[in-house]
Formats: sequence, C-alpha cells, structure tokens
Amino acid sequence: MLKTSAKKIAIRFFTKLLAPYLPVIAVVLVVFFFLVVMVAAVYGTMPQQSALSWVEKSPQDEKIKAEYEKLCNEKNNKNTWLISETPATPGGPKQEVDASRPLCPTQKDGSVKYTGIPLGEMRDANGEDKILALQWGMLHSVSLYWALALNKPEITGDVRATIAEHIKPCFIYKKSAIISCSKDG
Repeated sequence: MLKTSAKKIAIRFFTKLLAPYLPVIAVVLVVFFFLVVMVAAVYGTMPQQSALSWVEKSPQDEKIKAEYEKLCNEKNNKNTWLISETPATPGGPKQEVDASRPLCPTQKDGSVKYTGIPLGEMRDANGEDKILALQWGMLHSVSLYWALALNKPEITGDVRATIAEHIKPCFIYKKSAIISCSKDG
C-alpha cells in the first residue's frame, strides 16, 4: 500500500511539474533527433578512405595534373621582383612597396609598371614564399568552379592558362644584411 501511494504521489508530482513543459521538451527532442539524423547522414555518405574513391585515376589525369603544376611553377616564378640591389640594413634607407612600386606590378593588360628588378624565380632563403605559392589544387578548384558556374563540359588548356594568369601571385623581395652579434656586443 505504501508503494502504490508513493508511486501515485511521484506520478502526480512529475505530471504537475512536467506537464506544462511537455510540448517544449517534445520540440527539443524532435530537433535533437533531426540534428543527429542529419549528422549521421552526412558522415554515412562520406567514403571511408578518400574523397571520390570510386573514381579511377587515368593517365590523362596525371597529364592534366602535370600541366597544372607546370602552369603554377611558371606563374609563381613570373611575378618575382627585387626592390633594390642594396641590402636593407638597420637605420638604412627604407625599401618598401610604395606608389612607385605597386603591390602587384603586372597590370591587367599585361604591361609591367614597376621600378624593381625582375628575378624570374622564388628566392626566399627560408622558403616562406613556397607557402604562399600557387598550388595546382588551387588552380584546379578555380577552374572547376568556372566550368561548373558556366556549365562547361570540360576545362581546356587555354582556360587553365587564363585562370592561372588571373590568380597568379606576386612576390616582392628585398635583400637584407644579416648582422650577428657576439655575447660581448
């Protein structure tokens, strides 16, 4: 008898306490269930090993990738400039990009407006320019977006070259004197 009356009291207590909040709790549970299903669906459709794992690589894919890499190397090395032959030293004259030295010297029409020295190669001693260099995947993603946006059936070599020309990086270098000091100063 004590058990049944305790059960009845507990049921009344929870129903009175939870009854006003049952619709809110139900909505929260439905939203939570929906989110769990969505996340499970996304992860369930992902391939286990790699993206597009059902696509077989063909020799043509390797040739296209080599063309992308060649274009990237070409464009990375094309817009490389040295501000001045004299090294930058502490307290010496400033060697910075200014109005006479625009940030990207190659204009849209292909002309070059720059007072620096063209290098023709990336020269950062620490390799920091390689981090910022145009990679074949970047070029391919922009080309792929172009083809998808314009509903083109393929990406031709001319399209790749044009896009590479439009997104090529510009590297401006300055020489610097390395000054070492001993413990004595």
